Amino acid sequence: MALKPSDPLYNGKRLSHWMEGYYVGTGAEGPSYEDTQNALVALGTNSIPTLVQMLREEDSPIKIKLVALSKKYNFSNLHLVRAQVKHAAAVRGFHTLGVQAQCAAPALIASLQDDLSIDSRVQTLNALALLGPSASGAIPLLVRDSSHTNEHIRASAIMALGFIHAEPEASIPLLIKALTDNSVGVRILAAQSLGYYGSAAQSAVPALILALQDRFTREAADRSLDKIDPEEAFLARMKMKPRHVKSKNHPK
Repeated sequence: MALKPSDPLYNGKRLSHWMEGYYVGTGAEGPSYEDTQNALVALGTNSIPTLVQMLREEDSPIKIKLVALSKKYNFSNLHLVRAQVKHAAAVRGFHTLGVQAQCAAPALIASLQDDLSIDSRVQTLNALALLGPSASGAIPLLVRDSSHTNEHIRASAIMALGFIHAEPEASIPLLIKALTDNSVGVRILAAQSLGYYGSAAQSAVPALILALQDRFTREAADRSLDKIDPEEAFLARMKMKPRHVKSKNHPK
């Protein structure tokens, strides 16, 4: 599906203007949250090029200094928005588009192949996660980023592997490995993500049972075990101390 030219018009103003309603923490006056939603719904897939470009935004060194000075001296007339604010707004935009955003997968995958800033890469991964199985073409890049040295990138890649839940033969071994990651957040997301694969993640059952011993991953592992193998989940609970896992009925 071909994408229309970027930054389309809605009610006489560019989408980049309407997206300001999704900016958080800027204190700037502008469109409301509802205004932004209405613009995105009206423009539909025509919004995608603008959202992809917002995810690629980076702050110049001069802009970073100006933002710092603006905060220090309260220069209210300077309307400067950090790139990370735009990244987060773009992800909200993809969420608003829902299934219409699925055709953005190729553009987002192409962005991941570039040398993005950490926050840009994290939020691009988050946007891909929202597309679900339609973003299965991203799996090789998610596999790569699941072992990134930055834990935020690892976490977003692990989360996306779950939301997309494609190519289990490539994804599940990485998610099993991530259950022992040094980052608590990565471990929790790995436990959650395995549940999306259902019975296809049978090979992860032993690792998830071990994850029940981790107070941080226990709840997520318990829920995923129920989705993958209810019988094994029940037996595992029977072996656990009552304070660890809440009792559930035997699966029918």
